Amino acid sequence: MNQRFIALSIVSCLLFLSPAAPVLAKVSVKKLPVQDVDLTTIPDGSYTGSFTHDDVRYEVESTIKDHTIVAIEILNNKKSRHGRKAERIIPVILERQTANVDGISGASISSMLLKKAVEDSLLNGQQKP
Repeated sequence: MNQRFIALSIVSCLLFLSPAAPVLAKVSVKKLPVQDVDLTTIPDGSYTGSFTHDDVRYEVESTIKDHTIVAIEILNNKKSRHGRKAERIIPVILERQTANVDGISGASISSMLLKKAVEDSLLNGQQKP
């Protein structure tokens, strides 16, 4: 076998089995893009959406009236200190009318997962042309 291939395989295994692997995964979650969903394409109604990362799953229901997000209800999430802290992002999303807002300091991963669940709910409500 090629020695370079063996060396790369060993380095890859060490990287993903090292204590740094969870940190690398968290960094990538923090940098996920969040779309600005065009609310004019969403009819009145309530739409569910979800996002899962590792063992954390957020499920939300977003309510739209007159092309405005009027309510966001968390249907499912991991009950934790960070999860409760991330819920503070909901009033910000309602005020700005987009899930593409800054995360909550001290709960950046949980707030990103929550934003992605809201984004998913809005995308699920969009009328397709």
